[in-house]
Order: sequence, then C-alpha cells, then structure tokens
Amino acid sequence: MTFESGGGAGQRTSGAGNTLASGLRIGILGPLQVLADGAPLAAPQGRQRNLLAALLLSPDRVLSHDDLVDLVWDGTPPQDARGALRTCVMRLRRSLGSRWADRIITHDSGYQVRAGAGEVDWLAHREHRQKAARAVREQDWAAVLEQLDAALALWRGPALVDVPSQRLREAHLGHLEESHAQALEWRYEALLGLHRHSEVTLDIQQSIGRYPLRENFRAQLMLALCRGDREAEALAAYQQARRVLVDELGTEPSGRLREIHQKILTGTLTPAPAAAPAVRAGAPVPARSRGEGAVRRLPLPSRNFVGRSAELTALDALGQGPVADGRPGEGLIVITGPGGIGKTSLALSWAHRQAGTSPERFPDGRLLVNLHGFDPVVPALAPLEALGRLLTMLGVVGEAMPNGLDSRIRMYRDLMAQRSVLVILDNAVDAEQVRPLLPNSPDALVLVTSRHQLPGLVVTEGAGVLALGLLDAGDSLALLERMLGPARIREEPEAADRLADICGRMPLTTCIAGARALLEPALSLADLCRELQEEPDPLERFETGDQDSSLRRILDGSYARLAPAAASVYRLLGVHHGSHITLGAVAHMTGVSLPEARKVLSELVRCSLLTIGSANLYTMHDIVRAHAAERAHATDPAAARTAARHRLFDHYLSSAEAAASLIDPFRAFHPSPSGPEPLPGEFGTPGQAATWFDTHGPVLLTMIDNCAQDGTAERAWLLLERMSPYLSRNGNWREQARGAQCVLAATGHLPEHTGTAFAELECGCALDRLGEDEAALRHLGRALRLYRARGDSLGEARARLGLTRFFGRRRDAPACREHAAHALAGFERDQDTNGRAEVLNALGWYGIGFGEPEASIAPCEEALSLYRSVGNAFGEADTWDTLAHAGELLGDFTEALRCYRNAIALDNRLDRVGHRVNRADTLLRYGDLSEATGHGDQALEAWRSAAAVLAPVEHPLVARVRSRLAAGAAARPVSPVPSAAPRSR
Repeated sequence: MTFESGGGAGQRTSGAGNTLASGLRIGILGPLQVLADGAPLAAPQGRQRNLLAALLLSPDRVLSHDDLVDLVWDGTPPQDARGALRTCVMRLRRSLGSRWADRIITHDSGYQVRAGAGEVDWLAHREHRQKAARAVREQDWAAVLEQLDAALALWRGPALVDVPSQRLREAHLGHLEESHAQALEWRYEALLGLHRHSEVTLDIQQSIGRYPLRENFRAQLMLALCRGDREAEALAAYQQARRVLVDELGTEPSGRLREIHQKILTGTLTPAPAAAPAVRAGAPVPARSRGEGAVRRLPLPSRNFVGRSAELTALDALGQGPVADGRPGEGLIVITGPGGIGKTSLALSWAHRQAGTSPERFPDGRLLVNLHGFDPVVPALAPLEALGRLLTMLGVVGEAMPNGLDSRIRMYRDLMAQRSVLVILDNAVDAEQVRPLLPNSPDALVLVTSRHQLPGLVVTEGAGVLALGLLDAGDSLALLERMLGPARIREEPEAADRLADICGRMPLTTCIAGARALLEPALSLADLCRELQEEPDPLERFETGDQDSSLRRILDGSYARLAPAAASVYRLLGVHHGSHITLGAVAHMTGVSLPEARKVLSELVRCSLLTIGSANLYTMHDIVRAHAAERAHATDPAAARTAARHRLFDHYLSSAEAAASLIDPFRAFHPSPSGPEPLPGEFGTPGQAATWFDTHGPVLLTMIDNCAQDGTAERAWLLLERMSPYLSRNGNWREQARGAQCVLAATGHLPEHTGTAFAELECGCALDRLGEDEAALRHLGRALRLYRARGDSLGEARARLGLTRFFGRRRDAPACREHAAHALAGFERDQDTNGRAEVLNALGWYGIGFGEPEASIAPCEEALSLYRSVGNAFGEADTWDTLAHAGELLGDFTEALRCYRNAIALDNRLDRVGHRVNRADTLLRYGDLSEATGHGDQALEAWRSAAAVLAPVEHPLVARVRSRLAAGAAARPVSPVPSAAPRSR
C-alpha cells in the first residue's frame, strides 16, 4: 500500500515547513497497519497502539501529557502517569524503528508527531478531499471524482477498529466517519454532475444502508432515479426516507428532500447548480471581477403566487440602489406577517422578477437560507450553522470551514465585501439570529422574512419594513383562478367569490381549498363551500394531513415562541368570540393592569398574532382565534376559562350600560353582576355612545350568539337589554331579533327566568317592526304571560305597550286601546312617568291611523307635558312629530309645519345619532308637506337631510327619499300617507 500526494509517493511538506521522507507507511483507516518499504511490520499493541493512533490523528499540534494519559489508559491512569507515558513513548519509538523515532517529538507540555500525507492514510485522505474541493471551483467533475476515488480507496474498513481505547474512539471516530460520509456525498455529486446517474444508484443505496439518517444520500438517490426516468422509484424513495426520519427522529424531511420531491411531482426538476469556487481557511480573498463565480441558490417561486402588486412595488422602492437625491436604498428589509401569509413567496417572486427585469442587480448571486425560526419540531438554526451553510454556498468546503462563530463571521464578511449579492434569510426568529448573517457589502441586499416584526433590526440596523397582510378580494379570486383555471371560475362565479371569503383571504388557506377543488374535479365549488362551512373548526376545515401546509403546525410554531404571559393572554383571547377587542377589555378579561395588558398585546402584535387598527382595536384572524381556543382548552382549566369569559362580559356590560344611558337616559336596566367601570373618556355624549355601539355592536352580538354554548345566558340577556335602545333606534331590528332568539335558546327552558320574559318581549317588538305578524304576536303574548306569572307589573306594562303598538300598526283600534289602558294603569302604579307619556304618544299616533286625528291632540298634549316634567327632550321631539302629523291630516298646515320644525329643532339640538330612522321619517314628511304647500327649496333641503341621516343604514325609507330627490320638488296637492309607527324610544 502506498499513499500518493501532490509531490509523489512518500513526500510532502508538513505544517512546519519541513520536507518529510520515509519508507514507513501507517494506516488507521481500517485495522492498524504498518508498512516498511512496502513490507508489513508488526503493528504496535495495547497502549502503544493507542498512543500511535492518538498522535497520528492530531499531527499538527502538541498533545498534553494529561490528554495522552487519558486516551492511552482509557480513562484509568496509573499512579505515576507521566513516568508510565514516557515509558510508553520510548517503547513506541523502538517498535517503529530509527526512521520514525525522531518523528515523535518531546515538548515540555507533551508530545507531537510529524507526519506527511504520503505516510499516513488519514492525512492522504484529507489532502485528496481538499484537492477535490478545489476542483469544484472549475466545475471539473472529472478531477473531483479522481481525487475522491483516491481518498475513498484508502479506507480498508471501519477506522480505529482495532484500537482498544474507547476514549480515543469516542473523541475521533465521529470526525473520521463524517469525513468518509462527506467524501461519498461529494463523489456522488460529481457523478451526477457528469451525468453518470445510472452507475451511481447502487452505490448511493449502499451508503444509505450505512448512514440511514443522512438526508443528502437520499436526495441524491432521488435525483439519480429521476434522471434515469425512474420517477416512481424516486417518489417511493422519498416516502421511505420520510418513514425512517419520522420513526427514528420524529421529524419531517428537510427542505432539500421536500423540494426535490415537489419538483418531481410538478415535473420541474432541473440539474443542481454548480457550487461556488472553494475557499481555503485563512487564505486571502482573491480580487474578483463583478459577476465572477456568481452563486445562484434560490428555489423557484411558487406557481401559486399572484397579485401583491403594491408590495412588489414597495420592495422595488426599498431595495433600489442609490436614488436621485443621493440617499442610499435600504440594504436590509424585513418582510413581516403571520404564518401562511406568503412572505417567502413574495421574497422569491421579487428576487426572480429582479433577475428578469434588472439582471445587472446582484450579478454575484442570490442566496437563501431557511433559519427555521418557527418550526415546532426542528430547532431554530443557530448563527454558527447558518453561517456554515452560507459559506458552503460561497465555496468554503471541508476543513476550510472555520469552527468558531467569530471566525465564520470574519470569513463570510471578507467573501461578501466585494460582492453584489441578494441574501434571503427566511423564517428568522429574532434580531440576534440575523445580525451575524448580515454582509458588509454596500452593494448587497438582505431580505429577512419573519413572523416577528424584529424592531431591533429597525432600531440598530436601520432596516426597512414591509408588513404583509391578507390578500384583497381580487387577488384571492385570482389565486383560485390560477389554481383551477378561468373556465371553472366562470362556471360558478358566485361560489368562487364565496369560497375566497371562506378562506379568509389568506394565501395558504386559499391554496388548500383550491387544491381540494383541483383534486376533486367532480365536487362543485358550491358543494365545497357548503362542506367547508359545515365544519365549525377552522383548523380542521383547512387540514391537509401534510406537515408543511398544516395551519395547526404553523401556529404551534408561533405560539411556542411566546413569553409565558403573552401565551396566557393569547389563549384567553381564544375564549373571546368577537372579531376585535380593546385594551381595557383584555385587561379586565385577564385580570391584569392596563400597562401589563398593553405589554403583552404589543408582543402579540410583534409576533403577527394580532393586528392593531383604528380606534386601538386589536384584531385576531378567525383561524388564529381557533388555534388560541384550542390551546386554551388543552392548557387552561375550564373554571379559568369561564372566569375569564365572565370578566369580559362584565366589562362589556358596564360599558354598554354607560353608552345606553347616554342614548336613552330615561331607560332603567336590571342590575348586572358587579363589574368594572367603563374606562374614563371612553364616551361622553350620545353620539360617542352610538359610535361605540357602531364599533362594538357586532362583537357584543357575537357574544350573545354564543351564550348557550358558553353558559353565559345570565349575562347575555342583560347585555341585550343594554343594546336594545341602540338597536331599536337605529332600525337594526333583525340583529335585535337574532340576539333575543339566542337568549331564548339558552333560557327558554326556564320560563321563570327574568331574561326569558325580556327576550320574548324584545323578539316580539323587533319582529313587529320587521312585519312578521304571526311570530311577533306569539312572542309578545308569551312575554305578557311570563311577566304576569312573575307578578312583574312594570314588565307587564311594557309588554302591553308592545301589544299597543302591534295592534295600532294593524289598525285594530279596540285591541290597541285595550292594551294601552292596561299599560297606562301599570306605569301609573309603578310611577313611571316616561312610560305613561310613551303610551299616550302612541295612542295619539295610532288614533291618526284610525282616522281620528282630532282625538289624538289631547293625549299628545298630555304626553308633551309629562315629558317636559321629567326633562325628556327626546320624548318631546317624538310627540311634536305626532302633533305635526295630526295637524297635517286636519288640514292645519301652518300648525303642522310649526310642529315639524319644533321636532326637527329638538332633533338637531339633541345628539340623536342613534335615532336615524325616526329623524329621517320626520324630515321626509316635513319635506312632503313643504312641497305640497309650495316650499320647494325647503322640501329639497329636508329630503337631502333625510338622505344624509339614513346614509349609514339600510332601511325601506331610503328608497322613498331617493325617489323624492330624483323627482325634485314640484308642487302637488297634499295627500299624506300615515306612517306605520310613531316615533318612540
């Protein structure tokens, strides 16, 4: 056996600069072997064998006495360890003969061996590997193969197989095995590069048998099989690899394996790119011309990337070079957003678009490294390992790779200093992971994608930021069209729109739904929508069974990165059903102070689990909320979740009562459980209170909707009671009825429950306004019976008032007046002045409808007096409106116009944002009367005012106002049509 190296057999230059020549050859890559001029000699035995192997494995450094004793005596040193070591060295020198005796050098601190690659097989193997790495620089695959064949031929079996020291094997065997495996990997890459895939397949399979967890071998096998037109076997190899990795390590295949698998499936597999020129550790970085040795390691962008024109334009602006006024463009850009939003797709699409439209940008290459910041299984990539991957892309291979973090940073920045390169750092977890990976080239650009906002990079590195949000409606539909084709979208346009909405405008969920439609062509889009909506859990709705596209796994990764306090609040936010929440609500729900709540909410915003919008509302996507709820059910006791839900209800009850009391200051509410006071300054006028309901009303209704399953009916009906003035005055009768029906679903089996009677009355009044006669009367009748059974005279009076209005609208004068008489008596017994006035105003209004306008004057005047006595200007305005209508029908137009003006003046003076329908109806009738009496300009002004009042709501009056404005004011005889209902509180 001979070990050849650069200068011929038996010669090399040592690290010390001395030329070594010897006829002795030693092999440790297999059973220990010693040759003298080609003839075998008896190899040292026992501890001398341990000593020789230890010295040869570290030929370039002095091994201390203590280290050698530990390795030679395998952790059990003799009493006179140093004396025993000297004796062992002496015997080893004697056994190797005079030609090698002086190679074992004595130092004060220990011993060192001087040996060359032509004398020791391990050193020869290492040198061949280094030459192979250098050959990659020229893409000389034949030279690579020649060197690695020589390196691997030196292995005669397992290294150190007959060296008795277990300590020695533990210290060095892993490195030797890694060197052998790496040489095999490079050899297979060379064979694939030489298109000799047919002859490499069996060798790779044998290596997989020896190294079953080494993913690169499996990736190379898939490439070899696929290039040999054996795609089915390549796909089977991937499935086998996945089974082994999952069974042995509990982890999914790495990015390279998955990428090759995906490309085989899509038919886009191309030959792997050439490696960059190799770099030797410590060598000066050679001068380079622009574009020389360009490294292009970006995967192709997703085929499902669509739209994002505004974001692409923003990246163009952020990533440009120096602009006209001399300001530099950004050298670091953070693309932030929640998991599944398409950050990586955007970065890759922009990078490839730049390559096509601006090839002069980044001529030295484009790199990507996945930092695995949010993978719940794979640990985040440490900067040391990330730098190793970047340096490998830049041509640093094998032993040229520095070991320490600082040395890798120095080499990376030296190599990048003269390069114009785009670097994509994908899935970064924090600024500390990113900073060591930032190049120092003014012409380089780094795109960082992260679910975290990484404010540290903005503060200290001056990074630009691009926050990626949900797709707009057009892009969501375009994504479905990209996946399914235009024809299928044209066949079911409405279902396609609905499907895009169900997906929540998130790219990942849209792709999941599109993939299902693509894989099940017989399933109509309408049926797919129905099936998705029938699944109540959004996480299950979009479950694929694939780890890479699992929403649950993506969100698990984000959740795992939260601090304990933020994780706790995140879970409790899953208990909340609303689409948004305020800082104060979170503080009360979680039982923490406002500053503490603000701190954790800020963390959730930074982690892209919440967004903050106008009015400081925190919003959580439905899918994220479903995950938070799932985590809460798995982590927090039921009692803790219930307590949080009750605290949240109590907060909203207090705020809603304060708001409702401003809208209707004369309304009395049933007492609620003790809850926090509304935040100071939250609202102070009726208009602000109505705006608060406009903002939070949908959230409150959602809480009421879920009261049965949440066990919160006791609070839900009280919340609906506080919403009632806002809902009824705004004409939101459908929502009012829905809330009442939800309360009844939770309390209907408890007829004695106060909430049941209230919900029956609320539902009956709302359905009455919606014209659903039979259902309205049924609910009003139940309310009356329940209040009467409870002995609740005030509740009975209110039910009678509801029936008064019901029969009055249907021109049933006897029934209307009978219920009004009972209502008046009940309110008088309870000394409810406002209630009495309300009944009297109703009697006056419906008397007009009964054809008795003159008889309506007296009850209205009494109602006006009662309202004035308690300072109820709202009631006064309503009654003036009734008197105006009566005067109109009596033909006293001057008096009618006066009464209308009184009502309108009060409406304008009062903050009656929550009274739109009543105000608009008065303005409409005032305009009609003005037109009929020849005041055209006055009529147009009144109708325009009515249109402005009705603008925020949908109501049948809108069509009447529009028709008036379209026709314009033209004098015509008065022919008033009585309205269906009086203005009422």
